[in-house]
Amino acid sequence: MHLSRPAVSHHMQILKDAGFVTARKEGTMIYYSVNVDREGIKKVRNLIDHIDKLIAAESIDEEEF
Repeated sequence: MHLSRPAVSHHMQILKDAGFVTARKEGTMIYYSVNVDREGIKKVRNLIDHIDKLIAAESIDEEEF
């Protein structure tokens, strides 16, 4: 990856706070897992729906010009 370790840690913390991933710490290492419970899956679906809407809106804007 072309991101620094602090940048990756920051983004992973955002994903953790949003409920997309869970984390467990072993010593100085933190291991992240995708949250696959019902609520986590619902959040991922909502995120994908939101991205689809943004892409669709962008496509409409491009066609107008």
